[in-house]
Amino acid sequence: LRERKDREDWETEKLKWRQEKDAQEKKDKEDWEAMKRKWEQEKAAWLAAQEMAAQERERIAVEREHAAKEEQQKNLEALETERKSHEARVREQGVVDEARKREFRMQFERLRSEK
Repeated sequence: LRERKDREDWETEKLKWRQEKDAQEKKDKEDWEAMKRKWEQEKAAWLAAQEMAAQERERIAVEREHAAKEEQQKNLEALETERKSHEARVREQGVVDEARKREFRMQFERLRSEK
C-alpha cells in the first residue's frame, strides 16, 4: 500500500513537473515570439526611416541639380547678352570708323582738287 502511494505520489509529482515544464516552455516560446515580433517591427521601422532618409537625400540632390542648372542657364543667358552687346558695340565702332574714313577721303580729295 505504501509502495502504491509512493508510486502515485511519484506519478503525480512527475505529471506536475511535466505540466510546469510544458507551461514554462510554452511561456518561453510565447516570449520568444513576442520578442521576435518586436524586433521585426523595430527593424521595419528602422528600414522605413532609412528609406525616408534616402528619399530625402535624393530630393535634396535633385533640387541642388535643378538649382545648378538654373544658375548655369542664367550665366549662359548673361554671357549671350554680353556677347550681343559686344557685337553691337563692334558694329557701331565699324560704322563710326567707316564714316571717318569717308570723311578723311572727302577731305583728302578736296585738298587734292584745290591744288
